[in-house]
Amino acid sequence: MKTKLLLLLLFAFSCVNAQINVTEGFESGLAPTGWTSEGQISTTPVVTPYTCSGNRILRGNNMSSSNPYVIIYTSSYTSNGAAIAASFKHRSDATSGSVNVYFYYELNNNGTWNLIGSDNIITTTCRTVSANLAAGVIPNGSTVRFRMQINTTVSIPPYFDDFSAIQSGPAPIQTAIAEYSFDNTYTNLLGNAPFSSASFAVDRHGNANGAINIGNVGSSATITGLPYGSTSRSISVWAKTNSFNNNINYIFHYGNSANGNGLALRPTTILYFANASANLEQTNANANNTWVHYVCTYDGTTAKVYKNGVLFSSGAKTFATVSNSDVFKLGLTESGVTGFFDGAIDDLKIYNYVLGQADITSLFTSNTLSKSNFNQNNLEVALYPNPTNDNLNIETALELKSVEIYNVQGQKVLESTQKQINVANLSSGMYMVKIQDADDNVATKRIIKK
Repeated sequence: MKTKLLLLLLFAFSCVNAQINVTEGFESGLAPTGWTSEGQISTTPVVTPYTCSGNRILRGNNMSSSNPYVIIYTSSYTSNGAAIAASFKHRSDATSGSVNVYFYYELNNNGTWNLIGSDNIITTTCRTVSANLAAGVIPNGSTVRFRMQINTTVSIPPYFDDFSAIQSGPAPIQTAIAEYSFDNTYTNLLGNAPFSSASFAVDRHGNANGAINIGNVGSSATITGLPYGSTSRSISVWAKTNSFNNNINYIFHYGNSANGNGLALRPTTILYFANASANLEQTNANANNTWVHYVCTYDGTTAKVYKNGVLFSSGAKTFATVSNSDVFKLGLTESGVTGFFDGAIDDLKIYNYVLGQADITSLFTSNTLSKSNFNQNNLEVALYPNPTNDNLNIETALELKSVEIYNVQGQKVLESTQKQINVANLSSGMYMVKIQDADDNVATKRIIKK
């Protein structure tokens, strides 16, 4: 049951989810698959000399008082939390009159369009409308759509060309987001975020108060940094049913009813689901009063379930998980209804990357990740106080070459070369600290900012 905290943190700087990297020159003369429009887009490809670059351009039909605008909507793209540079080009056939050009973005398909750029010059040559979204404006795992719009009452055809949306910055750090031992505690071992409305129960090893019994009541906690959108994730949990609901039994769920992520048991199947169109369901015999280890993973294209350390089901699925105030539910339905899980839960662990088979086997057999997969620190270092309010002190034998502090989204929030760092301006939560000394020895540590 007890897991060494040193083995909780995998601080590997590899890409967890792809950053946005979209360029569209409309070389087919048509809008790409998945993009939509309003105000009549021509279906006849237009060639030079009208193009801004290449051989084709996207053309709207003639505009008038009855058709005063043309709008292009892009598909949704998943953010890694870093800054986004976006732009497109426009032009027209007219040499007089007026035209208004607008550039918007929408977060998580919420229906609210935010203006980020505009132009109001009518031109027969190409002009660029550009915008820069700072890091964090589109949070890690969130989705973004862009909207290009031209308004005018002049009878002219508008043209769109060379759309681009490029995201830069560091990819999120591969790390444990949360770990709950439930050894006489409801609290996340990597921070606070306690579960509630549960009693303690005997765990799978026979230890009193070593698991939580949620009966048919359910329990929930607010956990920051949960994987959203189509970002990578792994969720490991032990579960035992006391009695079985003949309809469905929910082990965990987060997100909203339409776009969430969860694991449930039906009388003869195990169901790992994102929504109605992304269910991964496999035949299974479920037995009461039997502890079972489940690991659910998703890498952006493929969902998998492991049962007792062995791959149980796998399939290509499209997840688009959205945040419901970061609420993570145990034993509750998508909408939080009770009565759909009478059982106990133990050793919940959530990661923002896909665990490999060695880690999954190790979690099943010893409740730890595989040691061979960990970033091996070769620097002896102590950080104090931890948790901290204001100043973080770093104790090492040699002088420091660099100290970098990252939030759970993988964004660098502080850097220094000093052994005392003021962290008073950081928000409360968990952070990763990468320390390198003058001899290039490296260590990575976890801190909690109060």
